[in-house]
This record gives sequence, structure tokens and C-alpha cells, in this order.
Amino acid sequence: MVERGWRIRFVHRTFCWDAQTTDNANVHVVIVGFDRGTNAPALYEYDDINGEPVEARPAHINGYLLDASDVFVEARSQKTGP
Repeated sequence: MVERGWRIRFVHRTFCWDAQTTDNANVHVVIVGFDRGTNAPALYEYDDINGEPVEARPAHINGYLLDASDVFVEARSQKTGP
């Protein structure tokens, strides 16, 4: 996605959503939006999982939904012989 110009535009970190079910299920939600724009991304964090979000405007949001540089996991090359 990054190589094609997409980036994380906004993130709502974990919050509790009222599923309005008869068994009172607790649903924890994360919402991620993507775009190819250049405006500053928005990061919404919840000090209280049932509360209102606190907005931050970091320069970048990485794939781990953090205000940090991108980190990509790559396969290790296999060793051949001793």
C-alpha cells in the first residue's frame, strides 16, 4: 500500500461500542481510514475506553497505529551450511 502512495489518514484507537444486544456484548473497535492525501493525519485515543476521544495530529501514523516511523517485518534469509 505504501509503495502505491496510500497512507493512514486517521485512526480511532480501541474504544468500546455498544452493540445494543440482549446479552450486553462488549465490542471493542478500531477504525482506520486511508487516503493518498498530504494533510496531517489524525490520531484519536481514548483515555477511558467508554469515553470521548482525544485528538492528536502527528506527522505520521505507522501500521502499528502509532505516531512513529514505519516498521516492516521481513522474512529472514535461511542459512545454508555451517
